[in-house]
Amino acid sequence: LIFGTGKVGKTALALTFPDVALLDYDGEGVKCANSAYFKKNFPAQRETFRFKTFEENLNDYGLPAAAPQAFWDGIKWINAVIKDPTRKTIVIDSLTTMSRAAALAGMVVAGRGKRSQTWSKKDIDHMLLMTQADFGAEMEAIEQLLDQLTRVRGKNVLIVAHERDEKT
Repeated sequence: LIFGTGKVGKTALALTFPDVALLDYDGEGVKCANSAYFKKNFPAQRETFRFKTFEENLNDYGLPAAAPQAFWDGIKWINAVIKDPTRKTIVIDSLTTMSRAAALAGMVVAGRGKRSQTWSKKDIDHMLLMTQADFGAEMEAIEQLLDQLTRVRGKNVLIVAHERDEKT
């Protein structure tokens, strides 16, 4: 886990590991890898770098326009990377934004199980007010992913996380 405040080099550090496959939930990892600084100082890493960005298509209210897929698509991509012998390092950037994607996915799952109506009410309320069931589904999804990652052998697994800004 690489943890710290914004813009201190967490992603840059993670991208210096060998043969990186970057699961990018906020677009910042790709920006870092494409920066002039990274291109100049780490050309060998850039040659082997692979990435995929996962973001939801949002409506005018900032809510997903369709059933959220970013979290599940990210999991599928990680599963493919785990089987890829050319990838030595998996980087998730960031746990912060990935947890938001997991929360959206959790709302849908909790709704299917009739434990929550948050997702089904989003188009009426134009907001998502998470219930206890939604938080439970989010945490379960993240726990399953982390459990899967702890079982990966022969690869580095790095997760970038942001420190909470106490001002907000």
